[in-house]
Formats: sequence, C-alpha cells, structure tokens
Amino acid sequence: AKRIPFTVTSILAYNTAVLHNIRVWVYVGSVQTLHYILAKELTRNSSLSFKSSLVEAKELLETFSADVQWLPALSEDSNVWNAIDPEDEQLKKAFSRLGSNALFITRDKEIIHTVDRAVRPEEAVKLLEEQKRVIPFVDLSLQRDSMRGELQKGIFGVIHSNQFINGPAVKTLGEDLSAFSGVKHSIPCASGTDALLLALMALDVKPGDEIIVPAFTFIATGSMVSFYKAVPVFVDVDPVTFNMDPVGIKKKITSKTVGVIPVSIYGQCPPMNEINKIADEHNLWVIEDAAQSFGADYRDKKSCNLSTMATTSFFPAKPLGCYGDGGAVFTNNTELAEKVKLFANHGQAKRYYHSKIGINGRIDTIQAAVVSTKLKHFENEIELRNRVAAKYTDRLKGVVKTPNVLSYNRSTWAQYTIQSDRRDFLREKLTEKNIPSAIHYPMPLPRQEAFSYIEQNGSFPVSDMLSEQVMSLPMHSFLRDEEIDFISKTIIEALNE
Repeated sequence: AKRIPFTVTSILAYNTAVLHNIRVWVYVGSVQTLHYILAKELTRNSSLSFKSSLVEAKELLETFSADVQWLPALSEDSNVWNAIDPEDEQLKKAFSRLGSNALFITRDKEIIHTVDRAVRPEEAVKLLEEQKRVIPFVDLSLQRDSMRGELQKGIFGVIHSNQFINGPAVKTLGEDLSAFSGVKHSIPCASGTDALLLALMALDVKPGDEIIVPAFTFIATGSMVSFYKAVPVFVDVDPVTFNMDPVGIKKKITSKTVGVIPVSIYGQCPPMNEINKIADEHNLWVIEDAAQSFGADYRDKKSCNLSTMATTSFFPAKPLGCYGDGGAVFTNNTELAEKVKLFANHGQAKRYYHSKIGINGRIDTIQAAVVSTKLKHFENEIELRNRVAAKYTDRLKGVVKTPNVLSYNRSTWAQYTIQSDRRDFLREKLTEKNIPSAIHYPMPLPRQEAFSYIEQNGSFPVSDMLSEQVMSLPMHSFLRDEEIDFISKTIIEALNE
C-alpha cells in the first residue's frame, strides 16, 4: 500500500536486505492493527469502500502470513505504561532482542535520537550495501524459522506444564526415535557422551577391558572408555571413507578385548556387516557411535539399528540437534535397554531405592520437545543436505578430494569434508572471503596427551595424513546455491593462483 513519498526508499531498504540474505522483521502491535492500517491505505489508494477494503486486506494478509514467521511479544513487553508512547516502547523492547548487529529502520525522530543503531531507510540502504557477505558454518536460524510455530508450541507446552524432568515429551521422543530408526528401544539421555558411558555401563565393562576404537574421530569415543577404566585400543581408518578399517580390528584383538566402537564419521556408516562378523567370531559386542549419523542408511537399514547397541548426540550443530545438550542410546535388547534406563537415573528403579551405582544421565523435557519437533522434518532435511553435498561435489570434483559415499550408503552429511595437501592455504583464502571452515580432526586420538599413558601398538598413517589434510566446509539443509557457488569458486581460484 503506497504511502507516498515514503514508499520508494522503504522498498529499496527491504530489497537490499533480502539481496544480502538479511532477516527482516516488521513490527506490528497486533494483527488487528495490521488489518486496519492496510484497509485504510487500500481505501486511500483506490476506489474501494472501507468495508470492501477490509475484505481485500484480510485476503492479502492471509496470503502474506503463509510465508511469515511471527516473533511473539514477551511478558516483559507489557511494562510500558509510564512511557510517553507505549507502542514505541514495546517496539524498542522487541528490537533489543534481535542482537547487537540489528538495524532499526524508522522515520521516527525520537527513536532515531534515543535508540542505538536506529537509522532512516536512506541510511539503511547504504549500511546494508556495505555489509560483508558472511556465510554461517551451520545456519540454525533458517532451520528454526522453517518450524518456528511448532518449536514454540513444544517449548512453551513444557514450560506451562512444569514437568521439566521426565515429562511426557521424553517418552514421546523415545517412541519417535524408535519409529524413525526401526530400533526396538530408544532411550533419550543428557548428551552423546553420556550415551556412550551408559552403553558401556549396561554392557558391564570392567577395568582393564580392551575396547577397539578408531584413531580418527572426536575424543568422546575414546575418552569414555578410559573414563570407565577400560583401555581404548586404537586402529587406523580407511583412506576412502575415513571410517574404521575392519582389517585393523582383526590385528588388535587380544584375550582382553570385549568390544568394538566404530564411528559413523561425517554422517556415513562404516562397514558394519564386516565389523559385526569379526565381532561375532570373537564373541565381542559392537556399539555404533552414531553421533554424526542418526538418520543415515546402510544397506537398507538405519544407522543406530546395525549392532548390539548404538549411541547418538543431539548437540545443536548435529544434523538432528536440540537447543542444548542431548543424546540417546539404542538397542534391540530389552535387558540392555532396562539397564540403560536404570543407570541413567542414579541406578534407581523405585524412588530412593538404588540397586546400582548410576549417574544423572536424563535428557531434560524441553530438549526432548525440541528434538521431537525437528524429527518431524528430519527426513526432508536429510534430502536437502544430500542435495547440498551433491552440488559441492559437482563443483569441486577433480579440484580437491571430495567425500566418497559408498553406493549402499546414504549419509546425513554432519560435515562436508574435503581433503587437500594445501589445506591450511585454502583455509586462509576462505577466511579472507568471510567463509568459515573447520578441521575435523586436527590430531588423531593416539596422539592426544590425554591418552599418552597408553602404550600404542602400531602406526596410524591414514589418521595422521587426514589430520593434516582434511577441512570441513559450511553444511546445512538451507545452504543456497549461490553460497555453494561462492565457496566453490573461492577454492578453485585459490588453487589456480
């Protein structure tokens, strides 16, 4: 609805923000206010009666609302009655929640004089055009916006229920995880690290037991073995998939070996059939560390449904993440599932009666509600992540070593990780263009000081090489084609210098 002479610069400011992929919030005191103002402007700019304009405005707003995320007011916003202009005061409070980099675009002189970073549309256009392009490594904001209403309903539902520990959402999450993965028992817990510890407790690991783990992964896989007074025995990884090498497992089995913990690195499952076969031949259990791969497929089965037990993490940056720490343990063995539940709740089956020494390994109800909400959209997000990965590979194949997902696997792409002997140079060039990158992982576990007390048997040439050559690029479901192009072009140009 044109409000001459203000329309042109306001639209220019809006379009400039959209062009730079900057989120835009339009403040309105209430839906009724928006409806009323739009109807008045339609009447002023056309031959419609006000009654007809009300109908027209309603239809326009219904269409408009389908693509809009509503940011609700908070209770504190009501404390404005002593302000000269209560609505302006509420607007200022809303603005204060958007972070220190937000711009307040307005023509209200009082607001411009009293609010930091409040500017006129004309000034906003210039400031927005000067904004440096920044690509997030993981963009949780876009994901949140795609399901904002559902997330708010789940979170506020828990808050209003006051059932913050073991509330209904925890039971629902366990059921949802089992239905998704096809596993009989899914037990949500406080973190992926706790999930590993609880699995070891349920399997009755003893001090001095040897457990085979990959040399190239995050420290939690090995550290929980050590924390539980068992001995992590490291094996090298495959140079193609970076997953645990089954040949290495055979070489490290001794009379003290009780189990194997393969890690589904970067979102792709390891060769679980071969690993399970070796384990069966030597009477060993297998825990799949699926902290990066929940939702992945391996030979028509889901990750977390491939071995004796499995664990995962819901750390916020994971493909399926919560808004804090969270994790889960999976098994088809009812006895092991009951042990996990017992150990996660201080070893008590009945309040204040403890049959085992346990831990406080419970997930809180709010995090459970967040994960259940995201899980409804997860299959679609996996497809989107695979689309992003395919575009990266199409642009970078032959330029650097791109990830190799085996034909019988589907990855969740927890990371998109390339390999280059000019890794550090590439990272510098990406940083110059405000493109983030990460190294997963800069030091193999056998080289970590924390494990220096363990006598290492053998070398780890592949893990050592990967730690010097791998780097992960921005990866999430909502990464845009132009961002993928920009990142890929930066890498190609750098290597052509």
